[in-house]
Amino acid sequence: MAGVAPVEVTQGLRAVVSLACLLSIIGSLLIISTYLMFKQLRTTSRLILVHLSIMDAGVATANLVGAVVDFNQYYRTEQYFPDGYPVTKNVSSTIQEACVAPAAFSVYFTSCSFMLTLGISFYLYMRIVHHKRLRIKRVLYIITFFCYLYPILPTLWKLLTNRLGYSPYASEGWCGD
Repeated sequence: MAGVAPVEVTQGLRAVVSLACLLSIIGSLLIISTYLMFKQLRTTSRLILVHLSIMDAGVATANLVGAVVDFNQYYRTEQYFPDGYPVTKNVSSTIQEACVAPAAFSVYFTSCSFMLTLGISFYLYMRIVHHKRLRIKRVLYIITFFCYLYPILPTLWKLLTNRLGYSPYASEGWCGD
């Protein structure tokens, strides 16, 4: 079977993605630091925003690694082996191992962000639509606890089954799942 080339990413696109990631990280750090520095800003809604900012900073950091490092230069198109997921025989073991950590962070923080957004929407639905008088602090603590811990399970599953690493065919085009 002929080799399949990875998706080519231009330097301009890498620069734009890197800039977007850096701006996202800076914005997240500003939200977190203002929450910690100014006591009058420590409201419940601001705490929700802080947790979402932590998740956003994690996703942006993982994506920044993918934008800065050109993993496609290590891909060997002449040795295409379509025998598994991901195609690990087409990159060196060093590159494959270097991709696992950013991919795990990306999967974890993206899942956390999704779960936290879902949990907050559930809380708002119960509060606004059904007019339930929920104890806001207790419900938000439960939602936050669940949203930080639950995404560990799929991340660990993907790590233990070798589903994370370099893949030129992933939607990210780099270290993904």
